[in-house]
Amino acid sequence: MKILKILSLTLLLSFCVSCQKVWMDESPLADNAAMFDEMWTEIDENYVFFDQKNVNWDQVKTDYGAQISADMTEEQLFDVFTGALSQLKDGHVSLFAGFNSWFYYDLYLDHPSNFDKAFVERNYLSQINTIGPFVYDILEGNVGYLYYESFGKDFTDTDLAYLLAYFKDTEGLIIDVRDNQGGAADNVSQLVAVFIQEAQVLGKTVSFQSNSAVEDIKIEPNDELSTYAKDVVILTNRQCYSSCNVFAGFLSQLPQVSLVGDTTGGGSGFAVGSELANGWRYRYSAAKITLADGTEIEAGVAPDVYKTTGPEEQLAGKDALIEEALRILLP
Repeated sequence: MKILKILSLTLLLSFCVSCQKVWMDESPLADNAAMFDEMWTEIDENYVFFDQKNVNWDQVKTDYGAQISADMTEEQLFDVFTGALSQLKDGHVSLFAGFNSWFYYDLYLDHPSNFDKAFVERNYLSQINTIGPFVYDILEGNVGYLYYESFGKDFTDTDLAYLLAYFKDTEGLIIDVRDNQGGAADNVSQLVAVFIQEAQVLGKTVSFQSNSAVEDIKIEPNDELSTYAKDVVILTNRQCYSSCNVFAGFLSQLPQVSLVGDTTGGGSGFAVGSELANGWRYRYSAAKITLADGTEIEAGVAPDVYKTTGPEEQLAGKDALIEEALRILLP
């Protein structure tokens, strides 16, 4: 079971502060305007999503470049840089300075959360079973339930073997990845592999603005594990980002898989980083993943069935997404 090594190095949730290093080597000799031009030019030449972001990058240079002066404080300069970067509306774009770290995070704030983990555990799980990073149980109707909160949390083949045996006789499986904001791409391929019976091309990597496929992303089944071949429903919301977005996109191509909930938060870029003269570091998307047929997923993966859930459903003791999944798996 293999996936391009570049994925494990680059497809991380760039707005997760806890997993980033802050660079603090700042030089007072750095020229503010020259640094801005340097950053703007590198992104202009290499950013992969200009065709999707509907941003006038030339205008960004004019508008934000005009705000820069030699006597600005670091905080003021930082605000100008982040203001310019925010126009890309890309969660894999970030800026790190010794006194602050900035990530574009406005990807889900205007959308319903559609998830209350404590409510699900209290109302649907007979007990909270855990193995590795997973929470699991069998719901009424003999439907398996698997919750995975972050692709940044590793698991082993032993974990998967146990879960496959546990769910072996179920009528179907619900995989709940709501609020999963990404992590390591190796975990995506490892988990996807238990739902395929033969090697499959599920995506492509595309570099810079050439829109030419660099290489197919082929995922192979794990010969050491069995396969879960019954119907699967994945529960998604707008906080499913980066690696989780790719996971949903890859599995959405399988005939036995349905997505229920909201469009995922997106994020299909490979982030690369550069350092400015004052020691600040910035990251941006220089390559991307598409689905096998070239479908773009930077803006998210749409569900097969849109569902929202909230306080009204909770008053009735229901999670509308889980109820829809049960309806699909137990017709």
